Amino acid sequence: MYSGMMRGFVVNSLTTVIIKMYSDETDHFDTTGSIMAFLSTSILIGSMIGSLIASYIIMKFGRKNTLLWFSILSLITNAMSMIPVHWCYLATVKILNGLCSSIVVTTVPMLFGEFVAPNLRGLFTSFINFFITFAIMVSSIIELLIVRENNSKLFIISFIPATIVSAVISVMCFWVKETNSSSSLVIEADIHSTIFSKYYIYCWIIALAIGPTQAGSGINPVVQYASLTFADIFDSPYSGTIGQVMVTSAQTLIAIILLPLIKRVRRRVLWFVSIFGTIICLVTELVFEVVKVNQKVIVPIKISLTGLYLVFYFIGLGPLFMVIQAEIFPKAVKTQFMNITMSISWVVYIITTQIYPLIPFWSSYAIYIGIGMFALLYCSNTCQKRTIKHSKKSQQWQLKNSPTKYRYEPSYLTIYNCLYKL
Repeated sequence: MYSGMMRGFVVNSLTTVIIKMYSDETDHFDTTGSIMAFLSTSILIGSMIGSLIASYIIMKFGRKNTLLWFSILSLITNAMSMIPVHWCYLATVKILNGLCSSIVVTTVPMLFGEFVAPNLRGLFTSFINFFITFAIMVSSIIELLIVRENNSKLFIISFIPATIVSAVISVMCFWVKETNSSSSLVIEADIHSTIFSKYYIYCWIIALAIGPTQAGSGINPVVQYASLTFADIFDSPYSGTIGQVMVTSAQTLIAIILLPLIKRVRRRVLWFVSIFGTIICLVTELVFEVVKVNQKVIVPIKISLTGLYLVFYFIGLGPLFMVIQAEIFPKAVKTQFMNITMSISWVVYIITTQIYPLIPFWSSYAIYIGIGMFALLYCSNTCQKRTIKHSKKSQQWQLKNSPTKYRYEPSYLTIYNCLYKL
């Protein structure tokens, strides 16, 4: 719960509105172009770096120490964000902040994979995604209250929730059971001889496929720049912020309603429906962006399409992103492949978030449609029955070449079982 909330508060603590308020308290800088885009992606840049180094840090220092140190560092960086200095200072601090939150939210699913029963791992992992959306909604409501006060000094309030949650996680880390000592998981040290083995080819396919799909769906810019998307929709000076609260509230409500589907419906069905549905919504959005429509007509259409898009996103793309990783990747290489997947995802997040405010909305929708179509093409290719054969060969190969005798996880972690049987 707290790891998801920390991630949500961190991601949504630097929206376009907060950036403009920060600008008013420092030397005024451009809040419409490249600086805005860079500040909005600073957290994502830090998240990408965090995903790249998380594997080494977790294996070197263990789960418990990793959670403790980086939750404390997150607490410090969140507190530093409250000091108005310069946009370069803010960008640097938020990069560090994103790095910390990324490592924390990457470590927690690994703990689920070791302590939670196999039939409940997916559900527990999906809770992280739910609390991320819940925190984003709360931070959007706080932002609306700040904007209504019309006082730029209140921007510091947006960083307080993340600071509090980071402090709570720091304390709770003392009750985390350590699992990654040099004696208990020796096999994880054998990275180079296992991760590039031909028997992990399907893990690579999943990592390279899932990574860009969620980020390429456009969900991050849709939420991050909701205040820009709805800037002129409502007849109110707070139109953008109201639109953002609506989007994040709908996001949380839909996540609650669709949470039971994670346990009841097959993964591949959810994944396919989610991708197909988001593409349809984006195509419709693209049509209304290109064809000029009366303002009175476009308001309900814009709201309806955004809500429908969120429904399809939370059917599969949202919750299944980490669920599939936690269930599919074998324990011996789970850390490495989860980090690879997250790193790819953050690269695409950075690209899409950077270009979103710089090009027409219809161009963004066209890009997301292209990525979605690519996702549909490979969707079936990650679910071949021959995966079982390769998984069994992988087990035999590791048992033969392992530096120590260890028990390999059973076949419920194979791609086939994950996407068909669960």
